[in-house]
Amino acid sequence: MWAIGNFFCTMRRMTSNPYATGLSLMADNRFAEAEPCFAEQLANGPADDDGIRLYYLSLLYQGKHRTVIEHVCGQIDIEQSTRVLHDLMMRSILAGQRNFIDGLHTATSEDDPRTRAITCYWKGCLAHLDNHKLNIDTYFEDARAQAFKCDGLAMDDAARESILAAGNVSLQDFQKIVREGTDTATDIRTIVKPGDDVANEHDFVFFMSADGGYTDTYAEEALGAIARAGANSTTPYACHLHLIGADDAAIERVRDLASRTPGVILTVTSEPDPPTDAAFNRYTYYACNRFIQAAEIIKRHDRDLLIIDIDDFIKDNVGDMTTAARNYDVCFFQNPSPTPQVVCSAAAVYVTNNAQGRSFLDGMSRYIAKRLAEGGRWMLDQAALYCALKVLGRPEGPIGFGDFSQILEASLRDYLTESDKTDAKNNRNAGRFG
Repeated sequence: MWAIGNFFCTMRRMTSNPYATGLSLMADNRFAEAEPCFAEQLANGPADDDGIRLYYLSLLYQGKHRTVIEHVCGQIDIEQSTRVLHDLMMRSILAGQRNFIDGLHTATSEDDPRTRAITCYWKGCLAHLDNHKLNIDTYFEDARAQAFKCDGLAMDDAARESILAAGNVSLQDFQKIVREGTDTATDIRTIVKPGDDVANEHDFVFFMSADGGYTDTYAEEALGAIARAGANSTTPYACHLHLIGADDAAIERVRDLASRTPGVILTVTSEPDPPTDAAFNRYTYYACNRFIQAAEIIKRHDRDLLIIDIDDFIKDNVGDMTTAARNYDVCFFQNPSPTPQVVCSAAAVYVTNNAQGRSFLDGMSRYIAKRLAEGGRWMLDQAALYCALKVLGRPEGPIGFGDFSQILEASLRDYLTESDKTDAKNNRNAGRFG
């Protein structure tokens, strides 16, 4: 069971006096006695995350899963309840209670979408703990499908999105962040920089980022693909590779790689590993880093950016993408889906070097940084893209978004090839959930 003592010590510092009795009882493992303390407090005033979390804990430690389900389904603020529930799931609270959940899931009728949505969600979280990715996706898809059948879990877009985004999708937060603005810059050190006399006829730069492990696994193949795609051009393509938390040995390997890749005009920068706390997930930070740093990178190059995953390799026809994208401020592949996190693909995002493109990158950087600080995890980069599309897109917003899928009448895999080195990616995806 999760280290309960440290949690309650922290909560004592965070939580006001009305919770004192319940906290003391929880710290002594007297969960049944603590339950009414938190229930009474929630009934007497607006609920905050700490109050709901403690109430759910007191119930879960007693095995009262159905009571938790009923509370979640009965809340007016379903986004808040599911956010708290997700936090508890990711802390492995249910790891020792599989038999109970399996039985509850089996006994749940398909005609009871509220309960079914939550039990499917729990099953997906348990599959994550066992690193069964196929089962994770299956259960989460089932949870989403059931949530859409139920008015109580689908009062508005934000409520539906929160069932699986666990707070990653919030149009209101994105609007607020764009309006207020905060600095998310990280100190960046230049490792490799091409000379000022290096000719570059292209008006865009490829941009990708990765930690040292992913760089060692994928960078050579990714740069080779860029070199092949630019082989017929008068000058090679330019690429900016940004490293996160790379040690001196990893940096030297990248320097060596740069010297062995003459077909790419390569710039390399680095930043230290981010500080971590209980809520922060470094694997998600690695996965989203290119969108955090792109606002700074586009200023450095003063050119358009084609932001790509380091483990998705471009094909020789990438010129069709970049030509089509120049009619828009921002362009990426979109998918028809009721699930916000998969509507917008983050694998290849073209950003025009204009005021609108830079505004988009500023919003993405701030939103992702905020969500990371709150513990955001699964598919955060694509959740942020969805928010940007909905909040900043025309006609209501200032930015012209293009959909490569419609413009090119093609799919993502017509232009990018996914790496067949799956072990590193599967291990990383498991870390992003937990």
